Amino acid sequence: MEFNLILSLATMFFAGAVGIFLVKVTNLPRITLYIIMGFFIGPEILNLISPEIIGASSLITNIALSFIAFELGQSFSVEKLRSVGKSMVIITIFQMVVTLLLVTAAIYIMGRNFAQAVMIGAIATATAPAAVVMVIKGLKARGKFTDTLLGVVTLDDGGGIIIFAVVFSIIKGINSASGSVGITVILGVGSAFIEIAGAIILGIVLGWLSYKVLEKFDRSMSPLIIILAFILMNTGLSIYFHFSILMANMSLGIFMENRKKIKERFFSSLVHFESPFYLLFFILAGAQLRFSAFKGLALVGSVYIIARFAGKIIGTYIGAVSSKADESIRKYMGLALAPQAGVALGFALIVKQTFPDTIGNEIFSIILASTVIYEIGGPVLTQYALKKSGDVNRR
Repeated sequence: MEFNLILSLATMFFAGAVGIFLVKVTNLPRITLYIIMGFFIGPEILNLISPEIIGASSLITNIALSFIAFELGQSFSVEKLRSVGKSMVIITIFQMVVTLLLVTAAIYIMGRNFAQAVMIGAIATATAPAAVVMVIKGLKARGKFTDTLLGVVTLDDGGGIIIFAVVFSIIKGINSASGSVGITVILGVGSAFIEIAGAIILGIVLGWLSYKVLEKFDRSMSPLIIILAFILMNTGLSIYFHFSILMANMSLGIFMENRKKIKERFFSSLVHFESPFYLLFFILAGAQLRFSAFKGLALVGSVYIIARFAGKIIGTYIGAVSSKADESIRKYMGLALAPQAGVALGFALIVKQTFPDTIGNEIFSIILASTVIYEIGGPVLTQYALKKSGDVNRR
C-alpha cells in the first residue's frame, strides 16, 4: 500500500527514533544512522514514504539549511574572531583552498567537466564541527592542539558556505547565460555577485528589523515565533529574488550574534525546534539514495575521498608552517579535520535540485556515500590525532 502524508511523517520520526537508539548499540554517528534508516524506509527497499514527501524534500532541505547557515553565523562574532588568533585563520584558509584545488583537479582528471569538478571541490571544503566537538568532549582533550582545532572548525564551515555560495552562483550564472565564452563568464560572475551581495544585504536588513522587534519583547516571553518568522522570511525572499539562501541566513546569524543584548535568547530558542527538521533532512537524504546511481561511481567516489583527505592534510601543513604553528599541529591537524557531514550534504542537495540531471544526481550520490564513510571513519581519525598531539589525559 502507499502511505499517506501523515503516516509517512510518522514513519520517518519512528525511523529516526530507532536511529537514536542504535547510536548506543553501534557507536555510529547519529547522522549516519539517520541516512541508513532513510534508505531502508525509502522507495529503494521498504517504500514507506509517500511520493508527496519525496517531492517536498526541497522545502525541508531549504528550512534545515536555513537553520544550519543561521547557526554558523555564531562563528563570526567579533569576540570569537579575535580569540581564534592569526595562526588559526591562516591554517583554515590554506586547508580550504588546497582542498578545493586538489579535489577539483582530481575530479576533472577523472573525466568530469570543470563545472562539476569545481562544485565537488567547493563541497569538499566543509568539515563536520559537531563530530569533532563530540570527540574532544569524549576524550576530555585540552591543550594548544585542541584549542587550535576548535578555532579552525569554528571558521571552517562558515568559510565553506562562502566558497560554495560563490562557486555555485558563478556556475549557475554561466549555465544560464548565452553568447560567447567571454560574455558568458562575465554574465555568470555578475549574476553571482548580485546573488551573494543581495543575500548579504537581505540578511543584514532582516537582522536589524528582528533586533528592533525583539528589543520591544518582554524578556519573559519566548522569542521563538519572531525568530522563525524572520528566518523563514529571509529564506522565502532569497528564493523569490534568486539570492543565496545560505549566505542570507548566515548574514542574519552574524548580525544577531553581534547583538549582545539578545543573542543568547535568539539562538537558544531554536535548539529544540530545529532538531525535527534535521532528522527529516537526513532521513530524506537517505530515502533519495539509489543503488543504480552508484554504478560507475565507485572509482570517482574513492578519488574524491582520497583527494579531500590529502587536501586537508597538505593544506593544514602548509598553513601551520606558514604561521609557525607547533609540530603537532603540522603533523596531525589535517587528520583531525577528516569528518564531513550535514553541511556538505546540504550543498549536494542544493546542486541536485538546481541541476536535476546526471550531473546533479552524480554529485549528490558521491557526497552522500562519502558522508557515510567520513562519518564512520572521520571521528576515529580525529581521536587518533588528538591522542598523538598529547592533549589527551592532561591534568
